Amino acid sequence: MIKYLTAIVSSLFFMQSISAQGVAEQQLKDAGKALATFNLKDTDSDRLSYLESAKGLINSALESSSVQAKTSAWLLKGDIYYTLCEYESVQRLIKGIKKVPLNIYPISAWNAYLKGYQKADAGSKEKRDALTGIASIQQYIFNAGAGHLQEQDMSNAFMHFNAVMRSHDLLKTNNQKSLLDDSSTYKTAVYAAAVSAQSTEHYMEAINFYNDLYFIGNASEDVYEGLYNTRLAMGNIPEADRLLIEGRAKYPDNAALLFAQINVNLKNNKLNETVPLLKTAIGKEPENTGLYLSLGQVYDNLEQKMTKANNKEKATEYFREAKKYYAIALEKDAKNLDAAYSLGTMHYNKASLLSSRLGELSSDKSETVKKATEILEAEMLNQFEMALPYFQKAESIDPNDAGTLTALYNIYIQKISPLADEFKKRKDLVKNGGKNSAPYFSK
Repeated sequence: MIKYLTAIVSSLFFMQSISAQGVAEQQLKDAGKALATFNLKDTDSDRLSYLESAKGLINSALESSSVQAKTSAWLLKGDIYYTLCEYESVQRLIKGIKKVPLNIYPISAWNAYLKGYQKADAGSKEKRDALTGIASIQQYIFNAGAGHLQEQDMSNAFMHFNAVMRSHDLLKTNNQKSLLDDSSTYKTAVYAAAVSAQSTEHYMEAINFYNDLYFIGNASEDVYEGLYNTRLAMGNIPEADRLLIEGRAKYPDNAALLFAQINVNLKNNKLNETVPLLKTAIGKEPENTGLYLSLGQVYDNLEQKMTKANNKEKATEYFREAKKYYAIALEKDAKNLDAAYSLGTMHYNKASLLSSRLGELSSDKSETVKKATEILEAEMLNQFEMALPYFQKAESIDPNDAGTLTALYNIYIQKISPLADEFKKRKDLVKNGGKNSAPYFSK
């Protein structure tokens, strides 16, 4: 009995499978008929319903493994989705709509034609039909990719431009004409593919695309910038540096490459070499507060180096330059905490250095040293006094900056001011994870 039941169940399952396959096969046929009907009914106002029907039927049919095995099914899907692209294009033209709709039609057509190409026998009509479909859909994929790029949807932009490049390679392999046979269109597509690949961290693909343009010769500054940044992201510092040097030599006025060189120099502590580059950058972007701040920091670091080397003349020169550029940054942006804090810190550090020297002299009670001590102490207090308004400004910008609060507390301690208690409370509150609700000093 069990054997008979098993046989019956198996038979039912087999019949259901045949039935499902039959439905899918019928859907495939109906999809073809619906597309044909759409193409015939040029004047029928309801003709779009046939195309929508064809789309639904082919997608349902391709859920069946038996239909998936048919090259013709994939080619039909490609034709249906290509026709959807074509219909939309005509409708936009009639209505005067310029914006490209960002739907799945172009990429779906491409994927279907590609699948058909891969399944078709070499030299067969189906192989040729697949290549014809691939050639026909190129423009639509390109346009959709451009639309996604404009919308800053880099993931979809990469998917589309990568498909454009793959379609071009397939067509050229088979000695077929391609949209990208035009050199200008080719360069545009490759660059778009490279940028979108880089943005989506497909770094090897980005390098390959950028290299296509690089090895053509006379690579543009954008290509150098893209190659440099991609190599940098991949951690290939020597190659990134080589490209930067080459790009800077070829395009010395390019702002992006200039800023990249500035960052490299700063990272490698090449301070003197960075000064002229930052001044060039300021000439290009005179309203860029960050450039003045950076140049102030470079001079500040140079001043500290010269102070340690006991080169007073150079230290004084660099101190003056640092203060000048920090002041310009604060003038251009009155809420720039870094500029205000840096101006205060310059004088504060001088005062701290004098304080250390006073400590060294404290054990010597001679009259000569006593007079020197008085001079040093007066200068120390003067430097603290000069630092004070900048730290007050910094506190008005951010009442919870720990460095600012500590500096103010220490200065008021030196001045023997009752404000020392106030800023000790504020400093300790921040140190313990709290927040001052408002600044003590007004802006």
